[in-house]
Amino acid sequence: MERRDDNFKSMGFSWFTGEVTKVAADGTNRVKVYPHGYYDEKFNSTDDKVADKLPWASVMMPCTTAGTDTSHQNHSLEVGSWVVGFFRDGPSAQDPIIMGTIQGKDKPTLASPDVKQQRFQGGQNIIFDNKAGTITLAGSTVGKVIIL
Repeated sequence: MERRDDNFKSMGFSWFTGEVTKVAADGTNRVKVYPHGYYDEKFNSTDDKVADKLPWASVMMPCTTAGTDTSHQNHSLEVGSWVVGFFRDGPSAQDPIIMGTIQGKDKPTLASPDVKQQRFQGGQNIIFDNKAGTITLAGSTVGKVIIL
């Protein structure tokens, strides 16, 4: 097999920090991200006309999801999330991959070494209390919980 010369390998690791400007609504699990220092500042906007000019970024998921048609999950990124990623095509900077987020706020109010808390944009909370052995769902929009 002959080795190819393209931007998808051996071009150095082009990493970035950036801000999510748009989340795909079509179920593709992708986001538009403004990678600071790579494009003109005018692209750092949540305005659809501007954000649409950015390339779609794929989100790297943990190994706890297979990423297949039968075993997958969605990411939790929102507009305004700060992320770290890299460009799969190197310095061409047109094929971004998001590796993770940079926590922008202090930890949730109930979080501790024994209590893990996840807060959502709509005000919902999931609280895992490892000492008490409980899971609490809380928030202004908690409707029903279905346990199978």
